[in-house]
Amino acid sequence: MSRCSNDVVVKTLTQKKLNKQSQIFMTALTDLEACTDIRFRDWVDAGESGHYDAGLRPDDVLQCKQKGCTTTGTRLFARGDTGTGQDVMSSYSLATDALAFATGIVTFFVWASNAVEGATLAFSISDYGDVENMDTYAGARDLDVGFNLITIDLGTVPPGMGGTGWLPSTRGVAISISIIGVPHDVSLGLSTLRIFDSIHDFLVNETVALDCLDDITGSQTMDITASTCFGSTYDEQSMDVSLTINARGVTPNYIVLSPFARRVDDGVGTYIETVERTVVEEIRNGVRYGMVQLADMSEDECRFLLAQKEDECSRVEGWLNHVALPIEISLGDNQFQRLQNGVVADRGKLLFNERLIGQNVIVAYPKDIEGQIIIFDGANANKKSVSAKVVSQFSDGTKIIDTYDRWLITSFPHTLSSEETVFSFTITATRDRGEGFFKRLIAA
Repeated sequence: MSRCSNDVVVKTLTQKKLNKQSQIFMTALTDLEACTDIRFRDWVDAGESGHYDAGLRPDDVLQCKQKGCTTTGTRLFARGDTGTGQDVMSSYSLATDALAFATGIVTFFVWASNAVEGATLAFSISDYGDVENMDTYAGARDLDVGFNLITIDLGTVPPGMGGTGWLPSTRGVAISISIIGVPHDVSLGLSTLRIFDSIHDFLVNETVALDCLDDITGSQTMDITASTCFGSTYDEQSMDVSLTINARGVTPNYIVLSPFARRVDDGVGTYIETVERTVVEEIRNGVRYGMVQLADMSEDECRFLLAQKEDECSRVEGWLNHVALPIEISLGDNQFQRLQNGVVADRGKLLFNERLIGQNVIVAYPKDIEGQIIIFDGANANKKSVSAKVVSQFSDGTKIIDTYDRWLITSFPHTLSSEETVFSFTITATRDRGEGFFKRLIAA
């Protein structure tokens, strides 16, 4: 007997739900910028020998996924007797403010045509026009074939000095590099010398993890334009690809994803401390005051200071008004002042009317705290991009791995809530040359 109905259907896949273990990793990439860039094309080498090869450039190992050309050509040296006892010696003077990088980092590349073991490399830096007093960093170094990255930390005590050593100034610097102990059949070159302000300049590749994901939503849109003769076509200039990620968990460094944020050196800021203190007696120039001393009050912050009586039933009557005078004056019952007279013993002292002696007051005041300073000014916005890797899974176990390279954050969370905070990030695609908007890997 034949079957009249057909209940065979095509088998399909379903997308697995996000769970607590689902995570997204995003890397904030910032273009590395040196305080000073020096091309070896303009350097002088002993005997005026050698030439500059603009096409011989090192890969920029200091940056990940860099955009454009970030390194320069190479000065190649004619080997032989330079008349100075060195195999290679090259020098350069630059008029610049050396105080900006006096404790910074110097990087450059040494190119070798063959591998060399035990070469001696010396780097010297002195004030512009005063090459007798210098700091010298020298040591043995093995050279591989091709480009070798060299780093000098100007913040460390130099192993050697000439005269009284380098005293940085606003006049500039004179730099010399010498390489000794290299066989004469090995060609040598120098490339891409850069000087950075501090180690913080290298915080340009930071990865952030997001978890407890609510959802990941995206869109791929392109407008259609009507054609007079041949129907409608896509407007390729209107291509737009974006992704919104909503997560409840982030790693502490998530702030680096913001296009507004840039790190500066560690520093001191303030937060508001609230305490309850008993007002004591203080006699100043024969006048009786009430006094509370908070020795850890910030000396630099003159704002964010308030005081109120602790036991007043009326909050209005208990409020104390701040009199912004730095030296003592006659105070009313509802007034107080902060002494800022430069006397160490008076640091953090608050004066009150004598009627408050023996009473408790609540004081909120600024207190110094050390930490990492982040400035939100957008100065690095066009130097910053974000790469993300999103992994999803189908019901049969197939993994979908989407990689988004050099996208731009267009929406960054800044929400505080009495409920659990949801961090929402929107990133918009920028088309990488030859790579498209993003790349998908399907792993069965």
